[in-house]
Amino acid sequence: MKMFLSRMCSLAFFALAACSAGIEPENEVGQTSSALTNSDILGFESVAGWSTTRGVLSSNTNHVQGAASLGVSNVAGNAQLTSAPVSTLSSVSSTWSLRIQLPTSQPNPYWYGNIQLAVNAPSRGVYSAYIGQKDLTGLPLGSFQKLDFSVPPAVVSALGSGSYSDLRFILTLNFPSAGTYLLDDLSVGNATSTVGTNPRKVHVVYLIPSEKTLQTTYVKNLQTGARHLQGFFSSKLAGKTFTLTDPIVTVLNSTHDSAWFASGSFHYNIVDEVSALTGVDVFNDPDGRWLLYADVQGPCGNGTGATASVATFPAQDLQGLAQQPVFGACSGEQDFAGRCRWVGGMGHELGHTLGLPHPSACEDSDPATVCPDQALMWIGYTTYPDAFFTQNDLPTLNSSPLIQLENISSFPSTCSVVAN
Repeated sequence: MKMFLSRMCSLAFFALAACSAGIEPENEVGQTSSALTNSDILGFESVAGWSTTRGVLSSNTNHVQGAASLGVSNVAGNAQLTSAPVSTLSSVSSTWSLRIQLPTSQPNPYWYGNIQLAVNAPSRGVYSAYIGQKDLTGLPLGSFQKLDFSVPPAVVSALGSGSYSDLRFILTLNFPSAGTYLLDDLSVGNATSTVGTNPRKVHVVYLIPSEKTLQTTYVKNLQTGARHLQGFFSSKLAGKTFTLTDPIVTVLNSTHDSAWFASGSFHYNIVDEVSALTGVDVFNDPDGRWLLYADVQGPCGNGTGATASVATFPAQDLQGLAQQPVFGACSGEQDFAGRCRWVGGMGHELGHTLGLPHPSACEDSDPATVCPDQALMWIGYTTYPDAFFTQNDLPTLNSSPLIQLENISSFPSTCSVVAN
């Protein structure tokens, strides 16, 4: 089939005074299932891995690693989360991190609360050792953000040597909202990454025109779509893939309305606006590739696509990723394609920014040449993940400085599930 396509208090290590850290002495928690592993607890995979002094804990399918995150709701004040016992850690680094997603409804725009981290491991002489506090004010709402904690050397030394089975992590929450906060991926060792380690990155941007508001479902589905695409690249390139930014999605608010974007060149209006808002020439970025999703309906005959280091996408792609109704810009007819088609579309345009063309056999007029229809760089994006890179694509990808071997902890197992 041949067709044309355009398209992240200082330490008192021994017997810390609890009041100085704002942490109460360890509460007794109920017995936890012995089946829980360290990964289950640190990955917030099970509600049974944590107890709380206040509020409600729930499992949530919106996550950045594993299969779930931990939802904490109905706090609106202070609460203390205590983990089930963790056994000897395989590695302990000097920087620990935690992922958190704040609810979009905040009662005070000038104060989003804070979170403290402490650890308790009596068998290693660690008694409610204070690790640090992170203020949440100013963090983007409705998407996972990474909090980094510098760990005192004494804690690293104590937990990095010897064996133990009584390590508990203590999170003291000071949240102003009763909404649901999501916690995921408490990383304490030299762990694998969730987004990759290459300093050259793929940027996913969600651009909001002036008359519209943030849609958290768009952020979540951009995240999971991009991470599934990482896994697709890894599976086709023997473990090599691209690195995403952390957080994965950058949300930008424009002062221009939808009509402004649709007048003139829709593609270049988006490119120019993101360049202005970020201060980066996204069209000519040797160290980055930019996937720009504008929440503006693509006008008929004035499309989006990929040029140089940037690709643009209209609101129809955001809607498709979230499995909302999608209507053709020219036909007005509804497009009933499944979510994977829109992840495939992301991959197709990313491929162009990495230097991949459409297969020549699909665009020539020679009936003797065979078009690889299911190539990702042809119409394979419509059958994604049942798609492939051609033999001509592989050398370009393998030599790209944006593609390298990555030991990423996990990828979403399917592209079809909508992140709610």
